Amino acid sequence: MKNPAPGGGDSNTLAFSVKNPIPTITSVTPSEAAIGVGDVVVAIQGSGFVSASDVYFGDTVVSKTAFTSSSITATIPGTLLQTLGLYQVKVKNPTPGGGESNTVAFSVKNPAPAITSVTPSEASVGSGNVTLAIAGSGFVSASDVYFGATVVSKTALTPGSITATIPGTLLQTAGLYQVKVNNPTPDGGESNTVAFTVKNPAPVITSVTPSEAGVGSGDVGVTIAGNGFVSTSEVYFGATVVSKTALTSNSITATVPGTLLQTAGQYQVTVKNPAPGGGDSASYTFRVVAELSISITEPSDGATVDKRMTLVRGTFSWESGDVGIVVNGVPAEVSGRQW
Repeated sequence: MKNPAPGGGDSNTLAFSVKNPIPTITSVTPSEAAIGVGDVVVAIQGSGFVSASDVYFGDTVVSKTAFTSSSITATIPGTLLQTLGLYQVKVKNPTPGGGESNTVAFSVKNPAPAITSVTPSEASVGSGNVTLAIAGSGFVSASDVYFGATVVSKTALTPGSITATIPGTLLQTAGLYQVKVNNPTPDGGESNTVAFTVKNPAPVITSVTPSEAGVGSGDVGVTIAGNGFVSTSEVYFGATVVSKTALTSNSITATVPGTLLQTAGQYQVTVKNPAPGGGDSASYTFRVVAELSISITEPSDGATVDKRMTLVRGTFSWESGDVGIVVNGVPAEVSGRQW
């Protein structure tokens, strides 16, 4: 204070301090984000904010992009959102005065996963391990990939793709299986499901051993070689399904009952795999043969042969490329059933 002349003068001085207020937060919006989402802009509402106010996310000061005495806009960098958990947001004003605000929780959660495609979307029974490429969003390091009810291993992962391996042991039975991704809590959850079809292969026969039997010979065990055979494969002898006694993916042992071997003829052996996939193999011929008999047609029965050389002709009761004939030490020419 100062008094004018005459006389007067200045009084002694007393200090007056202008201090920063103590900040207070009433809300932080948004109050959560998904892990790995990238930078997040938050709006902090409250009071006592000043230009020198610092915004803390956990122990890290983050940048302000706008402020008033009752509002601060700040950016949380994505590098701080890589780990699940509950983080505290606060505002701190410097001295003189100032101090720290109350804290408000900000949650970093797992996102909800979503699948847009699975490639491939099918495989054959017994095809061995299959590598899947799953495209979508919201995938995190803790995501689990399910094939049906079984978690399968991941070999690579980004937020938008997962590479996983379905072991061949899960591909032994034909059917429709569901692929999904599950993210753990906090939040997370299950994705939509995408169908994966395990199909039966188309069977192929390369040989049937033996490939013939005699009429009335009783039950005959046959070995069918080929590929694409599965546990549900059926073996047909003509139009009749016969029983299997052993099976691998490239071999079937089956029994043709003697009741099917009572009539000479050619019968078709086929293997049929059921849907999904599957189908009929090409047929393989199995012959049921009667006992072979030989007839002489020339010279006629009872004729007198007075030549040193004579022509002898005859027939077989059925045609076989495996049969020859020798007359008096001389091999005969064979054509079909004629000799």
